Amino acid sequence: MEKEDLVLFVGSIYKRKRPVLAVDAFNHMLEHDDLAGYRMILCGKGSAMPDVKKRIRECGLDESIDIINNISEDELRDLYNRSKILLNTSSLEGLGITTLESQRCGTPVLYLGDADIPAEVVAAAVPCENVEDMARQALRILTDEMEMERLARSGIEHANNFGKDCPEKMEKVYGKLL
Repeated sequence: MEKEDLVLFVGSIYKRKRPVLAVDAFNHMLEHDDLAGYRMILCGKGSAMPDVKKRIRECGLDESIDIINNISEDELRDLYNRSKILLNTSSLEGLGITTLESQRCGTPVLYLGDADIPAEVVAAAVPCENVEDMARQALRILTDEMEMERLARSGIEHANNFGKDCPEKMEKVYGKLL
């Protein structure tokens, strides 16, 4: 499946996920002519949705950002496969499933470096200092086909191997306990 000029945010729309920052990063991205035709899909629902919709209006992005929710796993996988990058602005992730799902589909992930996300999950993702840096990193990746391919391959490999050593580690832990 060919990637579209699409930026994705997937997650519960709660303050700790900082979806407003994803809108801000996307807004900064669109300041660059090379990304002028890009669209964003925010996939999720939650109590911070009024704040997200307000920011979208304030930035004048009503025509550039679509909000969807209640989609099937197949539809979500299709979104990951169609998108060129995923923005993860969450401040806290227990496991970081969206990062792994995105990488498994060959979609590079950009995340904010101040987030509490397991290092094993973001090993193949791109850390960003703030939303402006996230926009810069997105521009760099989206305009460099070789870098995009490198990150896609790295992400796929990382996601496919994630947790493979878990049974062995659990066995060692249980062995020590018994």
